[in-house]
This record gives sequence, C-alpha cells and structure tokens, in this order.
Amino acid sequence: MALQKCEECGNEISSKANVCPHCGCPTKNETPKNETDEFNGFLKNETKRAVIDIRHKIKIVINKIKIVIQTNRSISKFIFLCIGIFFSIKSYKPGWSHYERFGKSYLFGPTFSPFYLIIGLAFILLAYFIHTKKWPPDNDDKMNL
Repeated sequence: MALQKCEECGNEISSKANVCPHCGCPTKNETPKNETDEFNGFLKNETKRAVIDIRHKIKIVINKIKIVIQTNRSISKFIFLCIGIFFSIKSYKPGWSHYERFGKSYLFGPTFSPFYLIIGLAFILLAYFIHTKKWPPDNDDKMNL
C-alpha cells in the first residue's frame, strides 16, 4: 500500500482511498456513481413488475379457458379430440425414407414423427380428462405459476 499526498490539504493518504479522510476531497481512485448503475436498478425493478404482470395475465387467461371448458364440456371434448386425432394422423409419414451415411444407403418403411405424435396424444389425453371431469377442477384452487 503506497501513500500519496492529498491535492487539497496535503496530508498523506492511502493510494487505495477514494476520498481523503481529513478533508473529504475525492482522489483519482474514486469511482463516481454513474447513471448506468441507477438505470440497472430501475431496469431490475421494471423487469420484476413485468414478470408479475405477465404471470397475472396468464392466470386470467387460464381461468377464462377453464370457464369456457366447464360451461361447454361436450364441445370442448370434441374439439380437443379432433385436434388430437389430427396431429396423431399427421405424425404418420407414409412411403419409404432413404438416406446415405458413411457411403452406405439405408431404406426405411413408413415412420412416425414423434413431435406430432406427442402433441396429438396430449390433446387426446386432455379430451379424456375433460370427459372424466378431472380437468379443469370445479373448485377455485389458487394456481402457483
């Protein structure tokens, strides 16, 4: 730790000090508080508010969807079942697939696209839950998002 002289009072102070302990004069080491620190703090608070606002809007949308499904269970069940069957059928890839790897040629029969199959099965499962009245729940439980 080296000592340097204060520009105002002339006393010796540490080279690591931000201000002179005798007169309070700022040294060359002082890092003044800049506007970016204040802006970053403001940005963090705004981000928190935005996340809370988005969560609240998601809860409102989910509650509206629940109300529509509860009032029209048979229509909702039919729509979700049709969407599930559509995606399940769309997952099927008829015909023969062909690709080459390491100089060898491979030939495959009909395949399934796992992405569309999973989405289709999820919609069919949702239709089943609506049919058995397991979803949405009839009571107003608080959702934890």
